[in-house]
Amino acid sequence: MSIGVGFGDVVKFVEIAAKTYKYGFSKAQRAHALYHEFGDNINGLACNLDNLQKIVGYLAENNNGQFLDSSYMTSLADIIGDYGKTLQDCENFLKDKERFSWQGDFVNNIVWNFSIALEVQTLNDRVAFFNIKLGTVLETLDLRIANQLHINIFRIHTDLAVRIKGAQ
Repeated sequence: MSIGVGFGDVVKFVEIAAKTYKYGFSKAQRAHALYHEFGDNINGLACNLDNLQKIVGYLAENNNGQFLDSSYMTSLADIIGDYGKTLQDCENFLKDKERFSWQGDFVNNIVWNFSIALEVQTLNDRVAFFNIKLGTVLETLDLRIANQLHINIFRIHTDLAVRIKGAQ
């Protein structure tokens, strides 16, 4: 007795069932989890940019611009890249997709995974890449500050030693 379904059809149904589970029920593919990861990366970028602003401000204030000439700042901008464009793209995307900002059900997970997950992943990857670049730049600037502090401490120490010797 034939039911009109061949082995190839069964394989296709298994694939469809697996995809439906993955996009509708899998915790790893849930819209809200991916959306929150995206938000965490954007928040990390905001923190990194804030730290960059503080460090550059500190170096500008405390070194008479000695370590932050225009060529250095141009190089810094070239290394970091156009994070403003990425943030603008993220803002535009989020304004357009506000309905996915809450925990979704099965239908939202399906819609998310088939219509906008790729766009979110692309933006998330761009933001994550900026975070990596900014982390590297921040470490370099931290070393620059530490080196400058070491030089300043050495100068103060030398000055105090000369004064003490002169007072004797």
